[in-house]
Amino acid sequence: MIKHPKFPHAEMLAALSSMHMFARLPERTLEELAAASAYLEAQKGAFLFHRGDRADGFYYLIEGCVNLLIISPKGDEKVIEIMRAGNTFGEAVMFVEQAFPASAQVTEESRLIFIESATVLRLVRSEPEFAMSLLAGLSRRLHGLVRDVESYCQHNSVQRVIGYLLRELDAMGAGEGAIELPSAKYLIASRLNLTPETFSRVLSQLTHAGLISVSGATITIHDPLALGQYGA
Repeated sequence: MIKHPKFPHAEMLAALSSMHMFARLPERTLEELAAASAYLEAQKGAFLFHRGDRADGFYYLIEGCVNLLIISPKGDEKVIEIMRAGNTFGEAVMFVEQAFPASAQVTEESRLIFIESATVLRLVRSEPEFAMSLLAGLSRRLHGLVRDVESYCQHNSVQRVIGYLLRELDAMGAGEGAIELPSAKYLIASRLNLTPETFSRVLSQLTHAGLISVSGATITIHDPLALGQYGA
């Protein structure tokens, strides 16, 4: 279920100004964006959009987690990206005027802002600094996807899982500790281009090596340095 509760204007402006691409925009421009934005609250399992839907804007994830995925005719899910708080998604499609190439499913209760495309495209034409920030974000996203493809081609299953765990730990800003998997294990496996069985087997291997402990969706990393060396 997706709700559209009222969001105080001041909080909308604060949320928009916290986004990297909007951080340096003048107040009048932020006001224009706020008028073209909507606040959303989505429960776990809800779809923000489906593959083939018209792309009439993009999303900023304030809190929660969203999977970008493709669902086959047989119902199999392939996760393309896992979006976390602070991420934006859907903006690239606006420029080619095509439908969304993937679906977006909420995997934990989330708060988002939807920003309609007409205003964004108008800003791209009138605000060069905004256009450059938007391009920088898209470039980082492309670099990340290329890095993932490289990992699939060059790294074995153990290295992929270790790399994922260490990236999640780094995102927390902690040297060591526990991380919460943002999605079901089979979806994480799909993101890493692994079968669920292989993903579970690697977690068991790392557990037996004394490098991690697993309790449901919580994975405790005991020694990040040793974990990284194990996958080398």
